Amino acid sequence: MQRRPSPNFEVSVKSNKIDKKSLEYQMYEAVHIKNGSDRYKKMKFLLENGADANRMSGKIKWVETNPLWSCCEDPKLAELLISYGADVKKRPYVASLISYINLADKNPREDRKMFYEKHPLVPIIYEHEMYESVKILLRSGADPNFKCIYGEKSLFPATDWNYKRYFSKHGKTAINYCVEGNFLSLFSLLIDYGAKLDKESIRLSKETTAQTGSFEMEKLVKLHWKLQNEK
Repeated sequence: MQRRPSPNFEVSVKSNKIDKKSLEYQMYEAVHIKNGSDRYKKMKFLLENGADANRMSGKIKWVETNPLWSCCEDPKLAELLISYGADVKKRPYVASLISYINLADKNPREDRKMFYEKHPLVPIIYEHEMYESVKILLRSGADPNFKCIYGEKSLFPATDWNYKRYFSKHGKTAINYCVEGNFLSLFSLLIDYGAKLDKESIRLSKETTAQTGSFEMEKLVKLHWKLQNEK
């Protein structure tokens, strides 16, 4: 059997002409409305009138053509799209959201604290800001064990099989992003929805203890690692 080529991370641009009157194009425009209330109203109107919750126009296929992928950090928009049939099982939504969190609500890593103290103009995403969105995705059936790579939205993987293979080999699970960042509340949420620890979780928990001065995450990892392996 001939082996498939390695993932190609060049930008994949659709060559077919975009119909600006189509629901897919109108959804693309709606997703990019800056005002949150107006964005919600427009997207709801389009969905009520037959727009596909899984499709929108976009030049870069994998990145720009999935409404939920562009909006999943907003709990209201995530719930809206899911209620109209958005597929939460196809992409690493949970790992992606957690990978973009910068600081834990409790005992954040010292290296990250120092970075944001030195760069006060850099926006910060805190753990609690993503909690509700992550919970909605998990409750709706999103896989807590899919892997992703921080910043993957800028890699522009061209096809679904492409990113799945690359992330599976090189990515990190949502639970390990939590362990690394000391995201205690999200860690417990993921465990409740079936997230699995691995040997990397143990290593990261020790590093987190060194960076935070707190053993809380390391103790949780050891406890759940033991429970997981007793089953």
